[in-house]
Amino acid sequence: MSVQFVAVSSAPLDQVFRWVRDNLLVAAKPEGGADVIATRDGVAFETRSKELLSEGKYEALIDEFLSLGDLFFHEPRYTTNLLQVVGYLILNVRDAAARSNALERVTKFVTGLGADQLNAKLRLLATLYNTLAAEPKLQQQTLRVLVDVAAAGDKVHLLVPYARGLKMTAFRWGLGKKETLDLYSLFLRTLRPQETKHAEELFVLEREFLALFEGETEEALKTYEADIRGAILRVYREEILRYDVDDLLALNASRHLFAREPALARLFELTLTGDLPEFEKLFQSSGAAFQQHQLSKDSIIENIRIFSVLRLAERSKTLGYADVANALSVPKEQVEEWIFKCIKYDLLVASLDELEETVYVGEIKRFSYAAKDWEALEGRVENVRGFFQKSLDALRSGNLKPSF
Repeated sequence: MSVQFVAVSSAPLDQVFRWVRDNLLVAAKPEGGADVIATRDGVAFETRSKELLSEGKYEALIDEFLSLGDLFFHEPRYTTNLLQVVGYLILNVRDAAARSNALERVTKFVTGLGADQLNAKLRLLATLYNTLAAEPKLQQQTLRVLVDVAAAGDKVHLLVPYARGLKMTAFRWGLGKKETLDLYSLFLRTLRPQETKHAEELFVLEREFLALFEGETEEALKTYEADIRGAILRVYREEILRYDVDDLLALNASRHLFAREPALARLFELTLTGDLPEFEKLFQSSGAAFQQHQLSKDSIIENIRIFSVLRLAERSKTLGYADVANALSVPKEQVEEWIFKCIKYDLLVASLDELEETVYVGEIKRFSYAAKDWEALEGRVENVRGFFQKSLDALRSGNLKPSF
């Protein structure tokens, strides 16, 4: 029998106790066997469970279910229902700390299944997560376990539905800024090792994550610096050709990272301004760092050449093949290939006259920073650094006065 339980009350739970008695504790048979095996006193379980329920001892009742051990999973068709019951029992524990402790015991019970039961673990943890919807803190606790189990078992793809709704989840849970940042950090670190499979989810999560730092303190930025670096580096590797670079570079998180890693800031600048000769000089001094960040020289040069085309297109609506080839440092025969790349990436609308060796620019579909914009950005970074340094000096001297 399968019963859906939506609350803790004596009538439906009485049915559960009887079902456990008759199907798990008395009716378990060996493979091919004919005799009923009384593996445990089913009547005693039922009596004890009813007593605990009548006394409102939900924690002890949860432990009574967990004491079934492997028998809890003897009937896989109904294990999910049993876990729902346990989840509702957790919700009825009065003390918040006790609820959290009870949930920890249950998740350990589920994750203690054998390594060959990975799918069952994930299914049961998802059931528990959904059952605890009325208690955000318990859902958070369950989700962390679910993420860890999925990551350890190479089942990260099962987390995608949770990742897609992360912003709404944080809002529904009423999370503060730090809790929200922690949640995003957890998912980013879990999904990023498989970034080629989950590029779309990462694209959205990273944009939302970086935007969360607007108005945040320097201390908060330092705390999540590794996550910020990972997000901005992945943007460069995978997304720079479709990212709103103007918005990206103006973010507080970007300014923080660039102030600490000038070579990375210089790389973005040279890429967006299409300055290939200057990049060659930069790579001589910082190439090892770029490679450590999984930024290959070939991919960087490709980005620089694409933005070089866009930069030329900003200056003139008619481009000769020779001028494009010279700017990109490529043979004239390769010019069409680079124009087609810009069109393919939806960065440029243009037509080509092969006989006249001319590119006619229709529309540039991306705004990118000019040199003057970088100067303004660097000035803002210096202003921020100067402000924090003055504040730190004032704190040390005891001269900082409150503003209220």
